[in-house]
Amino acid sequence: MAEILEREGYRVKIKVGVPTEEVLKAYDAIVGEYARKLRVPGFRPGKVPKKVVVSRVGEEALMHEVRERLMDDTYPSAVKELSLLPVSARLVEGEVVMDKPFDYVVEVENYPEAQLPDWRGFVLSSQPQEVTDEMVVSALEELRRKYAEIRTVDREAREADHVVIETGESSRFPVDLTQALPHVREVLLGVKAGEEVQVPVKDDDGNELRKTQAKVIEVKEVTLPELDEEFAKTVGKDNLDEVRVLVHQSLTEQTQRDTWEAKKNEFLDWIARDMEAEIPPSLIHEEQHQLLHLVHQSLTEQTQRDTWEAKK
Repeated sequence: MAEILEREGYRVKIKVGVPTEEVLKAYDAIVGEYARKLRVPGFRPGKVPKKVVVSRVGEEALMHEVRERLMDDTYPSAVKELSLLPVSARLVEGEVVMDKPFDYVVEVENYPEAQLPDWRGFVLSSQPQEVTDEMVVSALEELRRKYAEIRTVDREAREADHVVIETGESSRFPVDLTQALPHVREVLLGVKAGEEVQVPVKDDDGNELRKTQAKVIEVKEVTLPELDEEFAKTVGKDNLDEVRVLVHQSLTEQTQRDTWEAKKNEFLDWIARDMEAEIPPSLIHEEQHQLLHLVHQSLTEQTQRDTWEAKK
C-alpha cells in the first residue's frame, strides 16, 4: 500500500505500508540465511538455532537488514503504483518493529513536469544538402585511396608518400605526408631512409615548443588505382558508371541522415530554450557529474594525442 502525503513541485513525500506478515517473513528469511552461513562450534553447518544467530549478529543489525530488504522489495512497486519517476529518494522515517506493520516515509525528487511551448507553429530551417558533382569526385578519390598500393621505395620522400619514422624511444610511427601538419611535412619532404631529422613540436598557436629527434626508417610510395573498369570490378561493380551511382546514393543517404540530425537538434534546442520546468538539484548534480566525466575523458584523449604528436 502506498500513498502521497505531500506534493510540491518536483518534491513528493510518500508513505509505504508493509503488512506484519511480510515483516516476519523477511526477518525469518534473513535469520535463515545467517543460519546457513554461520560457523558456530557445537552446531552443524546450516543448523545454527535462531537464538544463537540473533546473539551472534545482533538484533539491531538484523532489523536494519530487514528494513533495507523490505524497502528494496516494496519501493519500486510503490513509485510505479503512484506514477512517479524518481530522480532521487531519501528515507524520512521508518523503523521496523517485530509483530507490527512496517510503515516508512520517503521524500522523492521526481522528474519535473515540463511546460512545453506551442510547437505547432515552429518551422525548421535546416535543409538537405544537394549532392554535387564535386562531392562525387571527392568521394571517388577517397575510395581510390582505400584501394591504394603502398610499397617501400629507395628515394627521397615526396608529397604523396608515407614516411615511417622512429623516435628516441624506439617507437615507430607512419606519417601520411598528405595529412601531416605543415611543419612536419616540411621537415620530412626530401628525406631518405636512414637519415635523421629534427621534427618541431608546436602548440595550437604555432609556437615551437621543442624539437624531437627522429630517424627515417622507410619511405613508402602510394599508388592510386586508375578510375577504370578494372577498378569498378575491384569494388564489386561491372563498370564505372555503376560505381558513380553507388557513390551518389551513399552521399545522398548521408546528407539525409545529416539533415535529420540537424533538424532534430534544431527542434530540441528550441524546445529547451522555451520550455519551463523546475529542475531537481539531484538531476543537476548528476548532469554536472556526467559533464565532468566527459571533460576528463576528452582531456585524457587530448593528452594521448599530444604525446603521439610529440613522438611523431
